[in-house]
Amino acid sequence: SAGKDAEAIREVATALAEKLTRDGAAKAGHALSFAAARERMPLIKANGAPKKASTLESAYLAWDCFSAAMTAAGCRTIGAVPPAAARAWLMQQKPRWRQVLYISIRQIYHACGVPHPLGDPPRRPSTDVQHREALTMEQTLELIAAAHHAATRRDNRRISAEYPLFIRFLVYTGLRKGELCGLKWSDMNFEKGILTVNGGLKYLSSIGLY
Repeated sequence: SAGKDAEAIREVATALAEKLTRDGAAKAGHALSFAAARERMPLIKANGAPKKASTLESAYLAWDCFSAAMTAAGCRTIGAVPPAAARAWLMQQKPRWRQVLYISIRQIYHACGVPHPLGDPPRRPSTDVQHREALTMEQTLELIAAAHHAATRRDNRRISAEYPLFIRFLVYTGLRKGELCGLKWSDMNFEKGILTVNGGLKYLSSIGLY
């Protein structure tokens, strides 16, 4: 019984010592300046492979941008950064750059033993909807006229005479250029005025048309 009690006491003492060590490290991490924290940038990936120079360059640049913004906001240590301010600044950045910022800043905070202030990961750029304006009627007519002019120039050697027809067909049908290039005579029903798109045509320099 005495042996079990002694073992239990040792386990409690060990756990307490580890907690005090973590708390001390976290406290020290909170007090780190941005420059000191920068020196703790992980140089090795999780799989043990060294990071590429270009990856490290982007990560350091991301940290420097974050440091400058938070310093301008009155923060002197990484532990003094208000989460709301950090998150608001992050969401003001462009989507792809936002991803680099989040990952780089999170890694340095983790290396310092301090929870990062950025909150949940931002949405990936692919989920950000981009609105595209359709051409107006005036712009459409200008496009067709420009195509006709380019095809009829005497010094033209690259643009086919069918180029204006190609443009008009795209405008009137709404097809993609690959769909138009992949059309066959069998896809067109002139009697019913129906055009059926059964596929498309693409080009890669390595394999040609497919």
